[in-house]
Amino acid sequence: MMVELDRFEGYRFIGDKRTQVVYDLEHPPPAAVLDELLKSEQFICFGPDMLSEARNRGYQPHRLAAIAAQLGVDHPAPTE
Repeated sequence: MMVELDRFEGYRFIGDKRTQVVYDLEHPPPAAVLDELLKSEQFICFGPDMLSEARNRGYQPHRLAAIAAQLGVDHPAPTE
């Protein structure tokens, strides 16, 4: 199954209510992780759509997003 994120267009951050982890959709985790999260329906979007808002609610950034932010990477490298 391929992740369908069309309904999240306009959102950058999506959180997993079960683990209190927030994912940055500009630096997404593997598709299987997001597929499972969307199937579980245990996700949340934040308003305002900012990492600081997610942190205010107790969410911690996923490690891939945290590394990308530290490196100043705007977008992940394309994969084939």
